[in-house]
Amino acid sequence: MGSSRATTPAGRRRSARRGAPASARRPAAKRPPAARRAAATKPAPRRPKPGKVRKAAPKPRRRPAAKPRGSLRARAPRVALIAVLALVTLAATYQLWFRNSGFVAVESLSITGVEGPEKRSVEAALTEAAGEMTTLNVDEDALMAAVARFPTVVEVRADADFPHDLALTVRERPPVLIASAGDRSLPVAGDGTVLAGVDVGDLKLPSIRVEELPPSGRLSGDPLEIALVAGAAPEPLLELVQDLSIGGTEGVQVELRGDVPVYFGTSDRADEKWAAAAAILADPKIDTLTYVDVRVAERPAVGGAAPAVTETTTDTSAPETAATEVVGP
Repeated sequence: MGSSRATTPAGRRRSARRGAPASARRPAAKRPPAARRAAATKPAPRRPKPGKVRKAAPKPRRRPAAKPRGSLRARAPRVALIAVLALVTLAATYQLWFRNSGFVAVESLSITGVEGPEKRSVEAALTEAAGEMTTLNVDEDALMAAVARFPTVVEVRADADFPHDLALTVRERPPVLIASAGDRSLPVAGDGTVLAGVDVGDLKLPSIRVEELPPSGRLSGDPLEIALVAGAAPEPLLELVQDLSIGGTEGVQVELRGDVPVYFGTSDRADEKWAAAAAILADPKIDTLTYVDVRVAERPAVGGAAPAVTETTTDTSAPETAATEVVGP
């Protein structure tokens, strides 16, 4: 009777290992739990298709590191450019709009210095010209052009007071005498300018005769010397002038009211000579005069009177009359 051997599970496993190849009988290495989990979740690599070469995946580009903000020195040119553009914009706005806008229109105008016979006409012309200007855009050349037809006007100065006030100062050459040649007579200013077309109205002016009277421009020669002396006269004394002439050693002679001649010589320093004459005429100690000699402004002389502190000399130009030289005006 054949015998049978019972085998246990362990014995069966040993039999199986004995019949299996050596490689199969080697126990499998145990993986750590963490490695097993990673292997389970990791997708299987894709196999390349036959005939195609698998290209290596491109390396990811590294983003360049952010550059730090520029320093104040690096930003300075850009800031300066922005500032320049802003200034240019403001300047253009000012030039093209604001300085000519109604916000700075002339609303109050004052005119001084106009006293001659053309006063109203000059003021009207200046008012019209100034009405087209603003206090930020005053054109003195345009103002002068508006009164160029008036020979009495020499200069116009403007003084604007922001936002609406404008003051104009006019410098004139008023007529000081009437020059006549033949049947023509024209007023003449204190600088010898012939004021053609100027109506002196009721103004009382001394007259002189000239050989030739130009229609415009200035007198010349002796008539010019007379005009320069008359033009330097203070207004109160100019009103006392009765006659003007020139000749002899006395030069220019101005006859004042009361038949008192004043000898000027030449027109040089005429204003100083008039000041010396005015001091003599205002001296209360002198009540009688036959003439006043101011040919030398520092040493004026009078004839026909002797003030308290005087020095008596002989005047060769008038030998019949005692002359008194005043020591200081």
